[in-house]
Amino acid sequence: MTTPVVLGPDNVATITDPDQAAGDVMLAVFSALVHRKGPNRDGILKALAEALDTIEVATAKYIAEFTETGLDAGPAREFWRELMAGATYHYPSQMRLQGRQEGHAEMAANSVFTVLKRRGIPVSEEVRERISGCRDEAVLSSLVDRAFDVRSADELLEGLGE
Repeated sequence: MTTPVVLGPDNVATITDPDQAAGDVMLAVFSALVHRKGPNRDGILKALAEALDTIEVATAKYIAEFTETGLDAGPAREFWRELMAGATYHYPSQMRLQGRQEGHAEMAANSVFTVLKRRGIPVSEEVRERISGCRDEAVLSSLVDRAFDVRSADELLEGLGE
């Protein structure tokens, strides 16, 4: 028997304490993504930004870009970019120097796969290849957002065309 797990604002912690965010950085990322439109958005993003300074730099760069990708275009992403511009290691800007578009697309695809994995949704090789091969930022952003709600990986791609 399969039991679906749905991640959303009602069951993902709101992490606004930097120490708590540093204790579980990936949970802090999911908190930021799930609550990106909520009233605690800025506090969550600030806590996550501070937590990134407590981990290894290469991992922090990856997580910073992953977070930016998952935030969609809009106020949350703009606020995150402002935080990262003032960050100790300037995580996103270093990633952009190494091929912003390619890295951004890869991070968005990885965000989709991470959400689906955390929700227990299997991803076929065909679906994995389609998502990994996508370079359209708007489509990838939509996939990240939809990954929180779909019931299957195939449903995620419905309506996107070939």
